[in-house]
Amino acid sequence: MMIGEFEYDAIFNEPNEVVYYQWLGYVLFCVFMVIMSIIIMNLLVGLAVDNINEVQEQAELTRKAMQVELALDVERIVPDFLRRKFVVRKDTLRPNERINFIFKEAFGLARYGLTAASINKALNPELDEISKVRESQQNLQKTVDKMRHNNKEMKAQLNNLEGMMKALMAHQNITFLEEDLQETEEISPMGVYS
Repeated sequence: MMIGEFEYDAIFNEPNEVVYYQWLGYVLFCVFMVIMSIIIMNLLVGLAVDNINEVQEQAELTRKAMQVELALDVERIVPDFLRRKFVVRKDTLRPNERINFIFKEAFGLARYGLTAASINKALNPELDEISKVRESQQNLQKTVDKMRHNNKEMKAQLNNLEGMMKALMAHQNITFLEEDLQETEEISPMGVYS
């Protein structure tokens, strides 16, 4: 049908066969051709639109990669002494200073997110590792503090138990010497179950 090899007129023009309702057959054929062409065009347009989105995403990535390559190439071309002289490692921000804002707007630095903090973070990436170490150190300190607190509570409970035991022993008139504890067998941490 689409490549022109569909000989529909042979149905109507065959001398051996009789076709009833020729006008209805032609109408159905014309409706079929219109509907099929619309459906095929919609499918092709949908395919093209989907393709365009993929091409745009790929073009965006390629553009950013080319910008990075250009920046690195320009940086390599600049001599070392100029690079050391003009690379700013420290910047002072004054929020109410209008000239700084106009300068950034004129050169488009605000559009690309080039702030002093982002540049400093890019120049000193080891700060991220240091912050991770500090965070893990703080977590460890919290764990140690919890263990100390639990240890103090256990000591207080042990002292309470010891006081109750002494009170019971005094009430029952039982004498207990520390030497008796040393002579007895060592008590397993598992108690009776060992």
